[in-house]
Amino acid sequence: MRLANKAALVTGAGSGLGRETALYLAEEGAAVAVNDVNAASAEETAMEIRAKGGTAIAVPADVSNSTAVREMFASVLRRFGTLDILVNNAGIVDVAETSSLSDEAWRRVIGVHLDGTFFCTREALKTMLPKRSGKIVNVSSVVGMTGGVGMAHYAAAKAGVFSFTATVGREVASKGVNVNAVAPGAVETPMLARLQDQGLRYGPPPPIKRAARSREVASLIAYLASDEASYLCGETININGGGLVK
Repeated sequence: MRLANKAALVTGAGSGLGRETALYLAEEGAAVAVNDVNAASAEETAMEIRAKGGTAIAVPADVSNSTAVREMFASVLRRFGTLDILVNNAGIVDVAETSSLSDEAWRRVIGVHLDGTFFCTREALKTMLPKRSGKIVNVSSVVGMTGGVGMAHYAAAKAGVFSFTATVGREVASKGVNVNAVAPGAVETPMLARLQDQGLRYGPPPPIKRAARSREVASLIAYLASDEASYLCGETININGGGLVK
């Protein structure tokens, strides 16, 4: 197992891609701290991991709150003693065109995606840098490159994750820590279904002619979290079925 004896934290792991990622990392041998703003959802994922013989704890917290993030990391370190892998996956979005986008909706989406990625990364580096070892994987989106009608807040946040990843990746590469990102297109998750119910329509289907399955994206995240990806630094890897190639 590629991640045996590693301790991981996955944010937004109560459902969708985050849950699949937490399960995948556990299958690869990692002990997983499962974060979600919804405590019951976080515990569900942790219970599923434990039922399959893995090690997992639930650490509910709002990642847009820096105090809550510090407390969450303290809980992880008390239980696991260290942190080897951080996956910044937590995310929310609603469809609203810019002319009708409220201050509250803008700040909330930016807060979870961009502030949350920063707050969690900052805390993780406090543990990873002294031991000169660690993997951070940020979940961005193809929408951060292409934009998306009704998704100005989400697109802006995800574009920020690209630059944040490139910058931090360069800062810490010589110190034993790898920071990279994935940029999925449409992924079969409850969030995608909800957005489609709100009227979101992606452009033409990608050459593969379907949305990604959560496990397909989770497998890429697991690779970036492993020692096999040790030469990748500050990269954002597109996984969108060929719909956008850069």
